[in-house]
Amino acid sequence: MILSLQGCMAVGKTTAVRYLQANAPYINISYEINTDIVEEVKRRNLDKNVYEDYLEIQKLWLKKEVVRYEKAKTHLCSVMDFGAEEIEFYTLNYPESIGVEWEVENALKKELSEVRGCMPDRILFLDASDDVLRSHKQNDPTRSRNFFEHHLTHMLPLKRKWFIGRDNVDLLRVDELSAAEVGVKVKEWCDRQILTAKMKELKIQPVGDGYIDMICPPENINAFIDLCDLMGLRIGGFTWWCHVADGHEPCGMGGPKSEYFDGWFSEIPMDKIIELKDNEACRAYFAKEWPEDPDYRACYWPGFWLLDEA
Repeated sequence: MILSLQGCMAVGKTTAVRYLQANAPYINISYEINTDIVEEVKRRNLDKNVYEDYLEIQKLWLKKEVVRYEKAKTHLCSVMDFGAEEIEFYTLNYPESIGVEWEVENALKKELSEVRGCMPDRILFLDASDDVLRSHKQNDPTRSRNFFEHHLTHMLPLKRKWFIGRDNVDLLRVDELSAAEVGVKVKEWCDRQILTAKMKELKIQPVGDGYIDMICPPENINAFIDLCDLMGLRIGGFTWWCHVADGHEPCGMGGPKSEYFDGWFSEIPMDKIIELKDNEACRAYFAKEWPEDPDYRACYWPGFWLLDEA
């Protein structure tokens, strides 16, 4: 899974990814490292405000982004500090920000096509008022951000219009958040994306909202527990659901239609969820205790409850 953090300079993306590095070791961080491109531009004496030079510069960036994406996709989840969506946006919109009308789409048709195959699965757009962004910049003397005012005045309005409202873009306002709070919010967002994607992969069907009654196919129980261990999530317990298919008589009450399999799920009446000590106790229960239980039924599928929600 590829996720990307978007927004203006000084909005807090770098601080957020540092928080992820410290608190989410299962997430790979892919930084936008531009030293080699900057050096190549200087070596060739290219000027981004000259049309022909601009095309050559963007070819370098577009090619680099494809290589970066190929590395990032080998991980369970990679978070891009600006991803392929940024280089596409910049390539097509920078000319407008300096008041010129350059033909870029067709001139870079091949390179843009390749980078469009490298888009993130979801984007989190961090946003704040101009005053807050300027305050962030002034309070961070470690970074020069010579392009800041141009970006804020000319690029950010275009960027907001380009990204906000897209189906795969979520918005996080950071005006009232501390750096630590931004980090927490970004991690929560990442965890939700990972968990949602893996649940689909494992054909786990939640009933209702939140991470409760997550009906899990028996063959995927260990994989789900492995995921919870990796992400630091504890399974609080589970309910039982009878998988009704192929003429099988339901063992309980009504329930939802299966999203991934034939049939539907019948909710087994229970006074409370079955609680186990920890994830390993859960693993042991389904590996040994439940199959040997006198009340064992092959049609029973667990509906897991996460104690610590992502």
